[in-house]
Amino acid sequence: DSVCRLSLGLFSALLDKEMEPYSSTLADKVESLARVATFHDLGKVVEFYALLWSPYQYTEAEQNLMAEHAEKSAYFLAQMPAFALWNDAVRWHHVDFGDNRSGYPSLEAVQTRRPGKSIDEIDVDPCILMSRILRVADSASAIADVRPYRKGGNLEDILVAFQHDQSQYCSTNSGSDQEVCLGCSWSVRVAQRCPKRYDPRLIKLLIEDEQVWGRWWAIVDRHRREKQAVYKGPRWPLSDSGN
Repeated sequence: DSVCRLSLGLFSALLDKEMEPYSSTLADKVESLARVATFHDLGKVVEFYALLWSPYQYTEAEQNLMAEHAEKSAYFLAQMPAFALWNDAVRWHHVDFGDNRSGYPSLEAVQTRRPGKSIDEIDVDPCILMSRILRVADSASAIADVRPYRKGGNLEDILVAFQHDQSQYCSTNSGSDQEVCLGCSWSVRVAQRCPKRYDPRLIKLLIEDEQVWGRWWAIVDRHRREKQAVYKGPRWPLSDSGN
């Protein structure tokens, strides 16, 4: 599974580089991450199977319906003992690093799952950290995925999308140093409407460490080309370069 492979690659790099708070909080949870990464979209398959095979881009109503998949996935996984502690990681895998209102569920919904904890305490919760790994891996896989109505993106498309996300700054940062974002608590990021979707620590690893994405991309690219050969037709042209 594409998301699982990239999640584990990021996870391994985080541990190798002893990157906090991930390395200490998630050090012994690789099997749990593999499980939730593999089944993070279970709700799509169970509840929205017909939409997954739609030959057209989703309408706004269909997008809103599909946005329920994270909650649906978490609900199904919560019924299984192996996922009981980690279903919130699945529930939150579309929550943004800066909570800039483009992700889901809302920050308020996240807080209801951790009564009595502050925003900044939840910021280092094992499930939210795991969900941020899934957020990056899921987005990369979605960009590369081939749909009946569009080609799958190539590796450059993925890296450019992440670089664009990281080039956006909130009012706490003049734009000269993206590492400032890591010094902001979640409450500050929310107050300043930080526009970042992804944790800068994870994107830095993905962009700078070829070992993180090298083997993953080799597999994904092969599957991408196979699907493009199937879907090639009047809806979108396949370029000669195979990109």
